[in-house]
Amino acid sequence: LITPSPSPIGIIADFICSALNQNIGAYTIGPSAVAMERRTVRWLTDLAGYDDKAGGNLTSGGMMANFIGLKLARDCVSGDRIQHEGVQQRWAVYTSEERHVSVDKAVDAVGLGRTALRALPTDSEFRIRLDALEAAIAEDHKRGIRALCIVGIFGSTNTGAIDPVRDLRRLGGIGGEAIVGDWDARALDDLARLELEESHAARKPIRLARRRAPTP
Repeated sequence: LITPSPSPIGIIADFICSALNQNIGAYTIGPSAVAMERRTVRWLTDLAGYDDKAGGNLTSGGMMANFIGLKLARDCVSGDRIQHEGVQQRWAVYTSEERHVSVDKAVDAVGLGRTALRALPTDSEFRIRLDALEAAIAEDHKRGIRALCIVGIFGSTNTGAIDPVRDLRRLGGIGGEAIVGDWDARALDDLARLELEESHAARKPIRLARRRAPTP
């Protein structure tokens, strides 16, 4: 359910934000918002089991979150060269056919072009097929196309499917490509078993409910 009924506390929070109308474009004029964001991100990283070096930021929604993820992957794998010099060679981004449309838009927006996206088939549980992923990476390597990143789907919009994150991490470690997670249902607990009920729960004034995902 993409647009559920809002919770009362969420309505009150939105009312207070609208009444204050605080400009939070920079820390110097909106330090309280930055403090709350840092605390919230800290809670989320602790919940996911990351160490104290982990961090992040809150976005307006999944579209912007995936855009930031692709942008960071692009800069990381290229050693920040693309950030300064632009795209100078051919790259590929790998994900499953169950991806959200925001992944396609992000590949476009970071300058790679939509033909750089490899939408790969899924298995009977709608998870990306690892054999297809390995074959696609190998084929691109033969053609002189570098692997930029693998976009794992951890709770797809259509089915709630969760890609095998440990296997994706292993494959990413071989070629050096980054791993970007589309957290549309924000799967936690090793990204394999526990997920939040609502796909947009982290960015809407609604109650959060947890459920157990099927055992992979």
